[in-house]
Amino acid sequence: METVIKVRHLNFTMVLVLLLVAPLLSMCSKDESGDEEPPNSFGEVSGTVSSDVGNTYPGISVEVLENGFTIVASDITDASGMYQMSRVPVGDYALVVEEPLGSNLSNNSRPISVAEGQKITQDFNFEIKTVNSVVALDPNDPIGEVINENGEVPTGNEPLYTPFRVSDPGAGIPTPITAPDGHHVTLNEWKAARGTAQVSCSDGVTHYKLEFTGLIPNGVYTLWNCILKRPQRPTAKLSFGSDFDGLGALKDSGSNSFVASEQGKAQIELTADAGPLSMFGRQPDCAITESNGFIIVVDYHIDQQTYGATPGPDDQDVGHLLIFY
Repeated sequence: METVIKVRHLNFTMVLVLLLVAPLLSMCSKDESGDEEPPNSFGEVSGTVSSDVGNTYPGISVEVLENGFTIVASDITDASGMYQMSRVPVGDYALVVEEPLGSNLSNNSRPISVAEGQKITQDFNFEIKTVNSVVALDPNDPIGEVINENGEVPTGNEPLYTPFRVSDPGAGIPTPITAPDGHHVTLNEWKAARGTAQVSCSDGVTHYKLEFTGLIPNGVYTLWNCILKRPQRPTAKLSFGSDFDGLGALKDSGSNSFVASEQGKAQIELTADAGPLSMFGRQPDCAITESNGFIIVVDYHIDQQTYGATPGPDDQDVGHLLIFY
């Protein structure tokens, strides 16, 4: 009889323990929202966003989309261009990467199927896009500074002037745009200039590869970085007061000046560190991943002189080429 009582007492104790533990086990099988979460119901998606020459892109948005528009998971690439989403629910999705400025990607969306506990690696490799220049001609634009003798936008092959008056206010005439050999530059000569730019990023700096033809032979030029509040088309009318976020010399540890060859050609490669610009605003860590727009301004100096942190006297400094990106 005593043995039977002990066994019944033991059974009662086990039942009591099970009743106490069961709610805890139930809680462990639920996520924070209270919904039951099957084990290993998530997968991981990671990778790197880089250029075709190996430069990585920080600050790029990568999203996992369901049905083309519902964001299931997202991440922003770090300084090494890496992204990682460790809790992507099991399912079929589109993996979409934001395309940086100044780059090409044939397809920035890829289908992915996430299985339980699976680790998916998807790297995106952008081709650096070559951006073409436009010739600065419109005097109503804050950068366009070229007119004819009558103060109008030149149309025929006529001599060119800058609308800023000469240093002597009494002279009262526009400043002629002359070449180093002294001849008066004409519209056809001015419009012959061409330029291209390739812009990429790595390790918190921006790389620029620039090529020019048709410049004023032996002419002295400087490079300037204009930061816009948003990307703009080359045909846009811009205002310094409302459209610009920064302006400064585009350079690395050296100078922002160069001299065109006798054939009017030049090739420049430079790396710009992040930091304050020489006039106002700030050079970002990576110019092509910002929400801003940018213009590389190629200035011609009539007096064949440069002035460091600023373009110099208005009547001697003329914007020749503009590269929007």
